[in-house]
Amino acid sequence: MLVDALPEETLHKIMKLSIEDKMPLSPKQRLSATLRLGLLNRRLRAVSLNCAEIWSTIHLQWKQDIVLLYLQRVHQSCENPALVIYLDTNGKLTESLLVRAGHWASFFSQNMASIKALHVIINPGRIGPALVPAFNHPAPLLQTCTLIINNKIQLSTSIFAQQAPNLRIAKFRSPSHFKIGHAPSLRVLDIRINKQNVKGFLNAIEATPAVESLTLVGVQDAQPFLLGKRGPLILPQCRSLTIKNMPWTSARPLMSLLRLPSLVALDYHEIQDFMPAEPGITMTSASKSITEFSSRLSHPTLSIDLLPYRIVVRLKATPFRFCFVSDWSGVPYMPLPDQTLSRRIFAELEDMLTCPASCLIQPEQLIFSYNLMDQKHPQRILFYALQNDFQTLLARMFRAYPSVQSLQLRQVQHPVRVLLDDPQILPQLSSVEFRSVNSSISPETWQLLQDIQEARSVSFHMKMPR
Repeated sequence: MLVDALPEETLHKIMKLSIEDKMPLSPKQRLSATLRLGLLNRRLRAVSLNCAEIWSTIHLQWKQDIVLLYLQRVHQSCENPALVIYLDTNGKLTESLLVRAGHWASFFSQNMASIKALHVIINPGRIGPALVPAFNHPAPLLQTCTLIINNKIQLSTSIFAQQAPNLRIAKFRSPSHFKIGHAPSLRVLDIRINKQNVKGFLNAIEATPAVESLTLVGVQDAQPFLLGKRGPLILPQCRSLTIKNMPWTSARPLMSLLRLPSLVALDYHEIQDFMPAEPGITMTSASKSITEFSSRLSHPTLSIDLLPYRIVVRLKATPFRFCFVSDWSGVPYMPLPDQTLSRRIFAELEDMLTCPASCLIQPEQLIFSYNLMDQKHPQRILFYALQNDFQTLLARMFRAYPSVQSLQLRQVQHPVRVLLDDPQILPQLSSVEFRSVNSSISPETWQLLQDIQEARSVSFHMKMPR
């Protein structure tokens, strides 16, 4: 059977798949792929012209006559089309930006009510005023929205006239906040937060009680957010929270505001710009209130990495997981930190490493990796702050987790003597696995490991590179 003899419904599916299977397509590729469908023969051209899905995806950076052609064809093939609209002003344009901006503003004013998915990147600041009113129209069909706006452009804060009742997924990158009104359908919200828009966006989040996934992205600004005396922000259905690339002076107060009783996935990435003064809020106090961490998680495994530039604390359990990352790469070299500063760093590390225990999380397995030495930059602040207190830090960390039965030591250059010095540490310990970064081990270290095995009556395993 010839292809063009197939039923029209089957041909529609084939045509849609011929485009979708090649995703993601650039605007030029999409244009070529869709127009080519009408060049095969008369019947296939007629079938393609009657397939709204082919013409409903429009890139506004196409030539204006092409945009109008696609709009005409989608309206001819469907009485009430649902449009998927892309606009990226970074692309190469055939007309002046100001002329095109006028076309785009007109397009949105006439078609916003028919847009199902909207993906917009507006970069050149000089076209901002022309597009300011473009997003002020109600969007009753809108389900997915991405707005990435240049820092020099100030759109109206009341986007879509605060009427987008079907919006489910939203991503905003803008210097100012957006008011989306009551959004009962919103499930995924991804926002870049700065000092100027934080209060407005927190108000917007408060109007989205059904959100299930929340992402808050920071900016490279050491000035902390001014949150005032704001009360807790309760999101009863939120299961996933991501806070990333945010200075710790803002990230911790922000996290402490959130109350997420259904939380099952937490990813937190703070940037340290370490200051000698005591922190306004510790990691423990920031995380204790966010949800009710269960002390009866199934088979919890805690992984702790002390690296030259960061501290990583991960928990995997059923059904909950989290990952805390504290990034110290921007903290300056300090070959000889004074005693006060060393104590502050020690307290900060202890807070990070024992935070899960303070949240009533007790793991069965603990994986600990230590590698603060950096051959390129050996004078990192973390290394010097711990060079005389490493064993003390280990002892306090281990005491926080008496439930540990299995211990893995990875890349630990200094053997954990505390296991031998204090038999009350890790009282339920039954197995130890030691992984060395070196292919050989010193006699002193080997003897210490044997002493630990005998004194603690634990099974012992060693893995070394070949």
